Amino acid sequence: MPNNTIKIDGNQNIVVQDASHATITINAGDPASLEQFLKTATDELKQDLLKALEQQKGQTFTNVKNMVEGSIEAGGNVHIGDIYQLPKSKLPKALTHSIPVLSETAIVGRQTDLQDLKYLLFDQRQVVLMNGLGGIGKTTLAQVYAGKYWDEYHHVAWITQLSDNILQDFATSLTLSKNLDLSPELSNPQEIFAEIMRKLGGLEQGPNLLILDNADDSIEQLRHALPKQPLWHILITSRQELQGFTLKALDFLSHDDAVLLFKTHYTRPDLTDDQIADLVKTVDYHTLTIEILAKTAMVQRY
Repeated sequence: MPNNTIKIDGNQNIVVQDASHATITINAGDPASLEQFLKTATDELKQDLLKALEQQKGQTFTNVKNMVEGSIEAGGNVHIGDIYQLPKSKLPKALTHSIPVLSETAIVGRQTDLQDLKYLLFDQRQVVLMNGLGGIGKTTLAQVYAGKYWDEYHHVAWITQLSDNILQDFATSLTLSKNLDLSPELSNPQEIFAEIMRKLGGLEQGPNLLILDNADDSIEQLRHALPKQPLWHILITSRQELQGFTLKALDFLSHDDAVLLFKTHYTRPDLTDDQIADLVKTVDYHTLTIEILAKTAMVQRY
């Protein structure tokens, strides 16, 4: 019967209980902590620890090379390196319930805007506010961005503001709270929001993407609490020109792109090119209006 019990707890710590039932917790992500333990542990405890780690190969730990270089005998030199690593977070990639990604084929005339977003988020490391009129295509472009660059992010979260304060929408995202393992005892929206921000900011892997859709000026008071670059890229869509963010204005489509968008949804031969050109000009090249007109004309056989 072994005199020492060694376990890996849920927080990825090594918990050692010796023969006298004294418990020692070692931070598995801190080589210095483990090295200090080995300097003071008995030879028997050292051997039991190494056996436990050996049994964990391919399970709790990823084996890179031998755990200990040198002698573990009394007086021997022990070198601990980043030899065993605990597995990375088991968090799902999609941290929120619904992330409505779209293919790049869903947009017309917005390729340059899409490239601008990538540049501002990846190269300039800015918190980007995509601003424009309702129906201009902000949410659609955000969905396309998430879809196009999905593989370049470790985690993605999408919060749509439906209340009069976006803090409340964070607090009512049950999937996000569950994935981040928030305490069920938290009930105050401000406390929930603060804990969500703490958890997001504490993730070790990056970059990650947070999209805040349809935000209003309530986000301005929270901007300093949002997780930071380079670990997190934050893309906000809003009809308002909010303060404290890098503005990416989304304008009307060009005449040619507006015609192309109409023809994407209307493939009948009944309307001439001149008629379509007049239609898109009449509605001021407004993206959503053009799409609705085209789909209606297609279904009603106008």
